[in-house]
Amino acid sequence: MVYGILYSDIPSYIFVLVVMLILAVYVWQYKKTAGAKPHVYGLVCKATWLLCIVLALYYREAALRVFWIYMSCFFLIMMPYIWYIFILEISQQKESSAMSWGAVGITVFNLLAVVSNPWHRLCWQEILVTDRGIVIYMGPLMVVVWISSYLICTLILLLSVRWIVIATGVRRKQALWISIANISLAIGGILEIFKTDTISAFLVSLLVSAVFVNWAFYRWHVYDILPFAKNAVVRNICDAVLVVDEVGNIVKINTAAERVLSGLPCLVGTNFEKLTTMWPALQQLDKSLNQQTLAVTRKFLGKTHYFQLRKTTLQKEGQVRGMVILIKEITLQKQRQEKILEHQKAVAILTERDRISRKVQNSQGKFLHDVKKQVQGIKLLVEKGQLAESCEQLKNLSDMADDAFADVREVISSLKVSAENWNFFKNLEEWLYGFQKSTGIVVTYAKLEVNREQWILPAAEVQLLWIIQEALSIITKQLKVIHLGMTFINSSRWLNVTTIAECGDFGLEARASHFDKFGLYIIEERAKEIGGSCTLRAAQTQKVIFNVRIPLAKAQGEIPSMLLADTDFC
Repeated sequence: MVYGILYSDIPSYIFVLVVMLILAVYVWQYKKTAGAKPHVYGLVCKATWLLCIVLALYYREAALRVFWIYMSCFFLIMMPYIWYIFILEISQQKESSAMSWGAVGITVFNLLAVVSNPWHRLCWQEILVTDRGIVIYMGPLMVVVWISSYLICTLILLLSVRWIVIATGVRRKQALWISIANISLAIGGILEIFKTDTISAFLVSLLVSAVFVNWAFYRWHVYDILPFAKNAVVRNICDAVLVVDEVGNIVKINTAAERVLSGLPCLVGTNFEKLTTMWPALQQLDKSLNQQTLAVTRKFLGKTHYFQLRKTTLQKEGQVRGMVILIKEITLQKQRQEKILEHQKAVAILTERDRISRKVQNSQGKFLHDVKKQVQGIKLLVEKGQLAESCEQLKNLSDMADDAFADVREVISSLKVSAENWNFFKNLEEWLYGFQKSTGIVVTYAKLEVNREQWILPAAEVQLLWIIQEALSIITKQLKVIHLGMTFINSSRWLNVTTIAECGDFGLEARASHFDKFGLYIIEERAKEIGGSCTLRAAQTQKVIFNVRIPLAKAQGEIPSMLLADTDFC
């Protein structure tokens, strides 16, 4: 078999070589997408093969001609394998181990056959230089090399056909174009064997296949489908996107950003610092390398708009290449949140009013009812002339009035909780001071060092204070309390507040059953609202223990529902 390389083809070789390199440089920008890198490697391999042929024709020394012919064969053998990798990657087909090792084995065998030719001369037997070019007389091993290379080409063709069968829509069109390129390359190689006196058929097939593949790239975005999709998303995304380069110039801005930044200097090419001067909120985005998010407002079109700014620094190889600023309008969310907060405030106010009204009705309503009965009784005693008994009843009525006034003062005191500079233990101490002063009962407690990760939510603090107030009120009204001891203990997920009342009464078990059930119900209701539970029980002979358990802030969302309802009063 004879293979010829013509001097007259040198301009064609150089032209195709340059085209291959241009295409390789262009496609390299999409190196992160499927199929791009193998395609670039294939283009570079083809360009290098052409360069070796040109150098073989250029040099006159026999040794250099042989060297460059050897090198051209090396890159020619590598082409099918690189194309095989390209087809697998771009079609996203899974290769079997037999296919993989078969392609690698054939390629390695062919390379070794060519490299070892000086020892056996079975690949090519003689290289002659003529006036028209170089003529190579090939041996039987070169035929084996050609056939084995075409085995890889056949495998590639089968993979392409399989890709066409399993693909649909645009992907099927991509598969068809790539298959046509594969077939044109194979046909060119076959024609090259039989035609040595005209322009290289393989050279033409290289150019045609490159045109076919890149047409698929331009037309159907074989390689840059993901960047293409990302660009489409950036253009149509509802959030505003600004891309700023390392020198501070705006290099990209989408439609949403143009709307949000209307009236501000935000055109592509504008310096970002000029934009921050017009909208000072942007200056709050510091120059740190970390991602940063902040909420800002801006007035335009006669309304106040709320935005969330997110800055992400772009880095490559440790160097800052710019930043991306995402501006998300949150006006509707803000308005909805404000409505929800207003609704929650209204519900909280109504709920608390309902509780107070029930408490007042329970205490003051009972007092007025007792007063009415007491007055009727005194009237009858006066009519009968029993003045001593009447005076005794009047004294009882006065004591009842004192108790009612004390209840009213207690309710008013519990409501005097200022939201400004709120501190749970400070407010608790102030209330306990007033409680001790009015009742004469000594209260001791161990203050807990507050760690936010090991403490309850702020809303739970308010409820806990009210629970303690109500519980102490119930205990002291029903029992003769001598001393109250209060402890705060943190467990893994709970804050436990235990109050032990030491009493001078005996038979507490019987008396505990007559505790104010309505007051206990209010305590239970408050505890449930914050995911807690509480117990009130008589222990031993002269002690009553009240315990309330509140979930810590870090445990919110982890408390099983069965625990939220675990409330038991004795």
